[in-house]
Amino acid sequence: MDFMANNNLPNRPNGFFDDFFGDGFFAPDRRGGRFPRIMKTDISQTDKDYTLKVDLPGFDKKNIHLNYDNGILTVSAQRDEFNDHENQAGELLMQERTTGRVSRSYRVPNVAVDQVKAAYDNGILTVTLPKQSGGNNNEITID
Repeated sequence: MDFMANNNLPNRPNGFFDDFFGDGFFAPDRRGGRFPRIMKTDISQTDKDYTLKVDLPGFDKKNIHLNYDNGILTVSAQRDEFNDHENQAGELLMQERTTGRVSRSYRVPNVAVDQVKAAYDNGILTVTLPKQSGGNNNEITID
């Protein structure tokens, strides 16, 4: 009897430790939940700013909220209900679209909060976070 036939660890040796230890705020959420694989994000930076592009298909702009506090940007969105199921002739055989709330946080240091810009177009939230000039770094002289 071959016990290794069903063991998938040899097929993904690096993934085992990634699943256990994670990768901080940039790790994808592997738990699934009500909105599995939603809020996939691309993050880039230049000398002047950070840019996040977050997939949020099917959400209304008015139900997407951003908050920046102590170096953490939190994006949350709510989907309340679907009105297209009302007054249909026939019963609903399958429903995969769900309602509820989703949220994700990102560590983004040294941001000029009063200059942050956000736009939502075609299911993609784009957030531009200008870097603070000089940052929050304070050099300490040793006596």
